[in-house]
Amino acid sequence: MTSTYPCISCTITILCDIDGTLVENGATIPRAVWAVSKLRRLGLKLRFLTNTSRKPPELIYRMLQDLGFDIETVKIENSVTVCASMLFEQVNNSVWLLVPEAVHHLFDHCPKSTREPDFVVITDVREGFTYAPMNEAYLEIIGGAQIVAPHPTRFSYDDSSQHHLDSGAFIAGLEFGTEKEAIVTGKESTLLVGDNM
Repeated sequence: MTSTYPCISCTITILCDIDGTLVENGATIPRAVWAVSKLRRLGLKLRFLTNTSRKPPELIYRMLQDLGFDIETVKIENSVTVCASMLFEQVNNSVWLLVPEAVHHLFDHCPKSTREPDFVVITDVREGFTYAPMNEAYLEIIGGAQIVAPHPTRFSYDDSSQHHLDSGAFIAGLEFGTEKEAIVTGKESTLLVGDNM
């Protein structure tokens, strides 16, 4: 079937949020599956964006497929993939990570260092926010490292819709203690959107 908008299909990329737009509390939002299928039938280019920092794109992709979304060939970017890409461009710079195990592999291309890294990357590690790693991060930052925060939100929801304190409070504490401002790579910055245009 010929697209009703042949000129649009070759010029527009639809950037679509996931949480609160397609999915809410693990369930699809009404008519979201239909809307995605309709956009694909029109031949429009889709990019799914999310600030989720605890899951890699492959897990998000699988979750959306299980919910019935037609997302074959659709690219998914989150705040952590953009962070990893940004750091990859910083040639010969090392990183120190406080990130969930599920997204650790996204930084495989970045040189790691536990002594005098160039960047300290911190995102939502839940119970991992204890004094020892936070103090280590603090010492690396006052020693010269730059803070990178993929998604410094105040709170988020777990799979049971329960509120929990997120990484933003801990990032704010490090910014206060070190008098340095974090680089943000999620939707609060231009990096996530800009990289997908």
